[in-house]
Order: sequence, then C-alpha cells, then structure tokens
Amino acid sequence: MNEREYGKVIIYLENLRIEGKIYTRGEYVRGRITDALNDPKKRFIPVVEAKVYSIDKGELLYDVPFLILNTDYIVSVMPKFKEIKDE
Repeated sequence: MNEREYGKVIIYLENLRIEGKIYTRGEYVRGRITDALNDPKKRFIPVVEAKVYSIDKGELLYDVPFLILNTDYIVSVMPKFKEIKDE
C-alpha cells in the first residue's frame, strides 16, 4: 500500500477558513497544491485533520478528522507555514 503525502493548507471559503491537510495523489508526487485543485476530473477534495473557523469572529466551529470540500466554493488556498505572532 502506498503511503500518502499530505500538504498543510489554509483554505478560505466565503465565510469560513479551513486549516488542515490535503492529499497529494499519486500523479502529484511533488505535492503541488495547484495540481490537486485544478484537476478537472476532481470536483471534491478530501481534507484531513480539518479545523473550520468562522471568518468574522475567528471562532472554531468544527474540529473533524475528515471532510470533503467542493472546489467550486474555494476562494483561495495557501500552504500553511510557521505562524508569525504579533509582539
């Protein structure tokens, strides 16, 4: 069985922010997020270890091990790197 690779991401929808990991499929061995999202055959992407926050209050709404996201509703995606805190 092949081990799956994950990419940590922050996904913005209109009213939600999702932080989690997306699978990089076999054909995306190098793990490019844009390749995973722009595949016309895939309208939904799995997100694991997903935390869903409201945009307006930043409140944690859901903390789930797995969700399926319709790519039609994605506003923006960015890789999650080390967070910078205000001093």
